[in-house]
Amino acid sequence: AMWRSSAYLLAALVALALAARVAAEDATPANSTATTDLNVTGACKAEIASLCGTIEVGDGRLARCLRLARSAAKARKDKNPLTPTCSDEYKEFFIKVARHGIDPKGKVKVNPVRGFRESCSKDIADGSCKDQAPNMVMTCLKAHKSDLSDSCREKIFNVQVREAEDMRLDNALTLACKEDILPRKTCPVTTPSGAQVACLRANRQALQETCRAGLLKRDQEDAADIRLNLDVMASCKVELAAHCKNDEFGEARMLVCLWDNMQESHIDGFSETCKQKVGKLTEHGLTDYRLDFRIRTRCAEDIETKCATEKAEVDKMSIAELFGGFDTENYYTQAGSGKVLRCLKNHTLELDKQTCKTEVYRMIRIEAVQFGTDVKMMAACSDDVAEHCSDKRREQIHLCLRQNLQKLNAECRQHELLQGALESNDVSLKPVIFHSCKQAMDMFCRTVTPGAAQMLQCLQDHSTESGFP
Repeated sequence: AMWRSSAYLLAALVALALAARVAAEDATPANSTATTDLNVTGACKAEIASLCGTIEVGDGRLARCLRLARSAAKARKDKNPLTPTCSDEYKEFFIKVARHGIDPKGKVKVNPVRGFRESCSKDIADGSCKDQAPNMVMTCLKAHKSDLSDSCREKIFNVQVREAEDMRLDNALTLACKEDILPRKTCPVTTPSGAQVACLRANRQALQETCRAGLLKRDQEDAADIRLNLDVMASCKVELAAHCKNDEFGEARMLVCLWDNMQESHIDGFSETCKQKVGKLTEHGLTDYRLDFRIRTRCAEDIETKCATEKAEVDKMSIAELFGGFDTENYYTQAGSGKVLRCLKNHTLELDKQTCKTEVYRMIRIEAVQFGTDVKMMAACSDDVAEHCSDKRREQIHLCLRQNLQKLNAECRQHELLQGALESNDVSLKPVIFHSCKQAMDMFCRTVTPGAAQMLQCLQDHSTESGFP
């Protein structure tokens, strides 16, 4: 009896805590109609009574209370407090909210996440999205996230987290991919909602063109924060905690951290699954300048001044022109993407912004280890690789091509000469030397900027000092 009373008391305390939290999150009154919240006599009647009994109906408060209860139980690894029918009902409510969209004048009927109305109404009414159709306002806000107020940007990220958990909340992607998520299609409706985007990404070359275009936009939106890629997050949870605990999420810092650390031969604890996921995501980001958040943002000015022609060409390409046609077998020879990145690489030493130059050097370093991330080079050299280097691992292919330089076709030889010249310009672009000397660089040359062999000169200058590894 005592155990039961304690359990009931605990349940009551949890319910009160949830009620207080949701009430505090949504102090703004809203219409308490059936269209703005869950039906209190519906499939969630019992859960609402036990978990959300003191919360006012309306503005999606009951739906958010149940979603919060489900998330809290999941975090504690407790049993789901909601029945399957109730879970379906509250999820369907938020799907309807997403489909209804947002009044571009800034009038938010139902908060998709707590505080959204208060944080974003002014940004919507006064910003770039005021002329959008209601069901496209959220898509527009995500595309213009850098222009939003800090508080609205935070709410948009919270919306994106929910969309990562359930693709059906991303109205634009769901509409674009409706043909590919029908029964018996590539990623059918039976695929768990949180795994559908991962399924689409894994099968992108087999998707309809409209879905591929929608997925390209989604990839751009997700590129800034690895938390929006649940597939990679789940595969690299241990690695993030072990190797990137001092880094902050956002601006693609965690993806860069994971990639850098998995190159370190002395670091243990990287699962093969995590390595594959990080390598693939990094490589995909370098197929088009818009997919690598750091290059897209930090090289924007240099792209406009150095690569405006290439950008104009790429920006007007269809998805088939960019990445090959539907169900393309030979992706690289048919793809038109990579022109802007190739232009930046050609102008590496002439770039005006040091922040951009740093990211271009990062791109070159990745190509040195993962041959083929430079899609234009891969297209030019695919035949030569097959003929001369088919037995080599990816990290050995550049050396193999250089050993066969005179046998390469002219375009491939030009690409390889550029890659080699840029690698020789900075020790950080020589993977073997870089990882052997990383400790010394961190100790003695932390402030040295890349290029002009400055890092190598710094290492030589300090090589006789005490403590030089």
